[in-house]
Amino acid sequence: MKGLFTQGVAVLFSESPSLAQLRALLDDYEIISENPLGTSQWQMESASFRIACLPEVNGVCLMDVVPRAWPDHLGNSEREPALHSAWALGHFGPFAATGSLSRAIEHAHRWPHAAQLAPQHNAFVRMRISYALGSVSEGVALLPPDYDPLPELEWLIALARHITRHQRAVAYFNPNGEVLLSPEGLQKVLDDAALGEAPPLDAMINVRLAHLEGWQLVDTIGLAQLDFLDQEIVCPDQISSSEELSAFLYDAAYHMVTTETPIITDNSTIGPGGTEWVAEARVASLREPVRTILHWTETEGPYEPEHFVMPALEPYDQAAADAAAANQPYSAFEDPATWEAVPTPTLNASTGSQHSASMTGGRINGWLWVCLIVLLAGMGWLAWRYPSIGFSPPPASSRQTPWDEAAANVLGEWQPSADLDAKAQAAPLGGYHTLVGEGKAGSGFIMRYGTAQIFCGVTTLHQFDGRTPAGLDGPVGLKVLLDTVNVLKLNDVQVQQVTDVSRPFECLDYDPSFTLRPGDDLLVSTADGESVKGKMADSLLVVDQFTSVPGHSQEFTIKLASSFDSKGLAGTPVIKVSTGKVVGVLRSGDATKKLVVFQTLSLGSLPNPAKP
Repeated sequence: MKGLFTQGVAVLFSESPSLAQLRALLDDYEIISENPLGTSQWQMESASFRIACLPEVNGVCLMDVVPRAWPDHLGNSEREPALHSAWALGHFGPFAATGSLSRAIEHAHRWPHAAQLAPQHNAFVRMRISYALGSVSEGVALLPPDYDPLPELEWLIALARHITRHQRAVAYFNPNGEVLLSPEGLQKVLDDAALGEAPPLDAMINVRLAHLEGWQLVDTIGLAQLDFLDQEIVCPDQISSSEELSAFLYDAAYHMVTTETPIITDNSTIGPGGTEWVAEARVASLREPVRTILHWTETEGPYEPEHFVMPALEPYDQAAADAAAANQPYSAFEDPATWEAVPTPTLNASTGSQHSASMTGGRINGWLWVCLIVLLAGMGWLAWRYPSIGFSPPPASSRQTPWDEAAANVLGEWQPSADLDAKAQAAPLGGYHTLVGEGKAGSGFIMRYGTAQIFCGVTTLHQFDGRTPAGLDGPVGLKVLLDTVNVLKLNDVQVQQVTDVSRPFECLDYDPSFTLRPGDDLLVSTADGESVKGKMADSLLVVDQFTSVPGHSQEFTIKLASSFDSKGLAGTPVIKVSTGKVVGVLRSGDATKKLVVFQTLSLGSLPNPAKP
């Protein structure tokens, strides 16, 4: 997600270039400062330049030379805390994910020799843009007014092109879009874009193909850099070609980027096969990296397999809400428009090779963009269920995911305890004492699950090396025993029912239904019963509001009002001030920047919860 850094790309090198060699390639740029020694942590900053980028709004490009191969695993917060924290804060790109380079090599459609040459790199030059370097504090915006990501990313790619002119440059690498190009390939992409007066999308995003159980899955990766949802489309192998599917997604991406108009749930158009396809924003993609996705479904096509169907994302749309309040129709597209013909990447069904079609100019007949938003009070995104728009989705039971089923099994085994309820005391806001695990292996806390007499211990998996602790220790001899059989696991978080305690204890409240917005006041608990105040940082979600959906957690950044030593505190609770309830679990942080990263505690509701 975007926070301290809004964009980031890299150039892979066979050997480390010197700062003097890089300076010789930067005659067209203003170098503000040079730091030849870097910092004590290469993960954050090695020998570097700071280059002016939109200086009128405090924009800076931090360019550094890292004398080692790209760390594709991105670190473990216990074994490699500096690497993991740097990744969480966006130092390797705001949307970089584990395995991004490996996947970029696999899908390097424009570079046949990527698999042979890219792994041989031994260094990389990293470039990332920030508007808050040296000034991250409460009240300082991480983004400038009227922020526009497209010219920003175009500027950064042009800068990377200058760096690829170094004789030891191996490849241009965009980890956020998982794009890998040879230096010559990057130049061709830029030349083609300039000729067609189009943005260089092939240096920003990738289009990928996979075959799954007789179905083709094509998706885009990288549109989050431009503040849009990535897209995916699935189709039986025999219905449409992969070339047609990839061209459809690429043209849709081009439409969003050039018109600055997002495609949202219930928008539909004529697509592959000449049939109608409808879009639905979903909380999770079918392919890694897992991310919020715009999923296309053929209106009259075959139902997708059950395990392909992810829960829909409930959008927060202020314009739609205002229109509904005024009883006025609302469309995200004020004027229906067709999509421009563009150089379209296509995927060969057997090899996955990508080619660029020639510029055709004009408009594509039949690609009429129709807005089908149906505003029905109380139904929101569920409006697409109605047959009036000609689309009947699979029955609700088929929308269950493997996580839903596993969670239901665990939650069904948890039993209320009147004895624990009698010993429980509500912790004062901002005054909770974080607990420690067996052998002080990690931090954790106790929460009351909803309104039931069920109490849970919450810890992180990484602090216990993937193990499930049998207990937690608290102040004044508090011993907490935990159920190690029925465990609810979500990404790095594990939740266990408390089975016994040695004395009365404090607990926090938790409600699985919560929302978060940038600017929300949050508290991070510490080990001594204190807490640090902060605000949820701008995340540039496509929707302005995050709504917790069971099984689909996200990571967000908190801008702290003051610094504190977060070492060893992964697993401590994050509390929303307005409700006084837990919304997340601390993952990592950078005390010097007053930034910490937390994972939302997006769990399911209890079946037939017992009232105290």
